[in-house]
Amino acid sequence: MTGYQTQQRNLLISFFESHPDEAFTIDEVMQRLQNEQRADVPSRSTVYRTVADLEKEGSLKRSYLSKQRRSAYQYHDAHACASHLHIRCEKCHTLMHLDTKVSDTIARLLQNDADVSLDVGNTVLLGCCKKCREQD
Repeated sequence: MTGYQTQQRNLLISFFESHPDEAFTIDEVMQRLQNEQRADVPSRSTVYRTVADLEKEGSLKRSYLSKQRRSAYQYHDAHACASHLHIRCEKCHTLMHLDTKVSDTIARLLQNDADVSLDVGNTVLLGCCKKCREQD
């Protein structure tokens, strides 16, 4: 990862890397850092600024949570995720990685049926995970 390496930047990188299958709003990042850290937690403005920088660098991926009217950010390994689709639970924001064969099948069906070329590595489907369905 590029950019100026500050203690606060490294803390945020470490936080997102340790939660690779979850997406967090800025409020959730702040709350988790306060709960997980005994050291100084960065200010909200520092978190906003650093998250924006990490997104520009491609280390974080932003998605819009329409029901909450805010964005969520998630660690993004561009190389590992380039060949498959993802599904994000709209309730708990967990990101699930689809099998490459399933992703290829969906992309092929869209190409054949709708003449759409799908950007598999950058496509996130929305749904509800088994855990959240069982809680309802």
